[in-house]
Amino acid sequence: RSVARATAMLVSNSDGYLDSRGWTSKVLSHADYDELCSYVRFREQPAPGRCTGFLVGADLLATASHCLKTEESCADARIVFDFALAGPKRMFRN
Repeated sequence: RSVARATAMLVSNSDGYLDSRGWTSKVLSHADYDELCSYVRFREQPAPGRCTGFLVGADLLATASHCLKTEESCADARIVFDFALAGPKRMFRN
């Protein structure tokens, strides 16, 4: 469980808000993000974040280099731990 809890999702600040329940984000499908043909399996599956990462230290997150390419993308990133789907189009942090 501790390893799973060290896994994070990177989402855009513009895609949600922080309230008393935690981070709430609109959750788009893969089809919303990408131009996928109608016959592509799982195209309607939720795609709540743009990348994932994991803790490698108390305050150090490892992620792929394409996830945060510029200072602007870092400033726009929200790192969400312990997330869950609250419905077809919403995600929140527990």
